[in-house]
Amino acid sequence: MHYVIIALGILLAAGLLIWRIRLYLTAARTVVDTARDLKAGIRRAHWQGRFADRGLDAIDDPMLVATCILLLFVRCDRDITGEDRAALSGSVQRVFRVEPKQAADLIGEAEFLVRDVTDYPRWVQRLAGRLVPVCSVAERAQVLEMAEATAGPGAPSDRRVLVLGRYREAAKLG
Repeated sequence: MHYVIIALGILLAAGLLIWRIRLYLTAARTVVDTARDLKAGIRRAHWQGRFADRGLDAIDDPMLVATCILLLFVRCDRDITGEDRAALSGSVQRVFRVEPKQAADLIGEAEFLVRDVTDYPRWVQRLAGRLVPVCSVAERAQVLEMAEATAGPGAPSDRRVLVLGRYREAAKLG
């Protein structure tokens, strides 16, 4: 009888040991998973912060900045149509002296950058401020002329008037 009690005691001790080992392994896996999630969260936050709203702030090409401004002028009144793209492409080719392929690339990249913009006056103002150190007054005025040419027939909307005013102010056109 005492052999049975000893055997049951050994089995119980082994079972408790196995249960504790499994408990520790589960806890270790949880700690490792949490560390991985934290590392992935930090990496995700880094990339989201890098490209979230600041894609427009990272532009260093004045032609791309001007093209973004032109697109924002059009978008403040209506969605961009094929006719708008053709008119913008002609203006970009003429003023910037680029090939049609380059103009299409500039417009495509600008459309990508401004796709989520809803605060047109603020972004036009910020982008116009980026033109001031690298473009002459005549070049900044030329962007304004191009923007006014994209308006099409009819009186400009209140939003367009506000956006044009913000551009004039930020581009220091008086």
